[in-house]
Amino acid sequence: MLLTATPTAEIFTQHEFRTIELQSHCLVLHSVRAEVRIPFCEWSGKLSVKRGLIWSSITVHAHESDDKQVCWVVQGLPWQEAQYFAKQAVTVYQNWHREQSAMLKTYLPKWEQELARLRTLPQFLPHSMMTGWVDGVNSQFLEMNMSISEAMRTMPNRIQKLLPC
Repeated sequence: MLLTATPTAEIFTQHEFRTIELQSHCLVLHSVRAEVRIPFCEWSGKLSVKRGLIWSSITVHAHESDDKQVCWVVQGLPWQEAQYFAKQAVTVYQNWHREQSAMLKTYLPKWEQELARLRTLPQFLPHSMMTGWVDGVNSQFLEMNMSISEAMRTMPNRIQKLLPC
């Protein structure tokens, strides 16, 4: 799905973002000078649509990091198309987020159970057993195409319990 600024608006926006595209698992913003890819894992799922006198703009909000939030603004867009695009993009993001949460919900009980078993072993815990568990969890994160920081945003309390103190 692609939304582009009107030809007249492109004259006034000059080097600003003027095109926004929804691809699988990312948003792509285009300007005359640059192309920015925003993966869903960096996007917070929030879009703001502002209506101007003639055109509208869409603001893409990233997840907050260190009490700072990055935003990208695409200007010169037709109002109704911008509203429709925003609704569609947020719906696709929500479906992606739901899938990510479902995958975590299948893996988390296994990780928690194995970690609890390792913690309650009656003997000294060999480093190799703990390393094996960590390697297994890391490989499953790779299978899910997810990072630990993404998982922390989805289920912070449960993931925090798996991390070293």
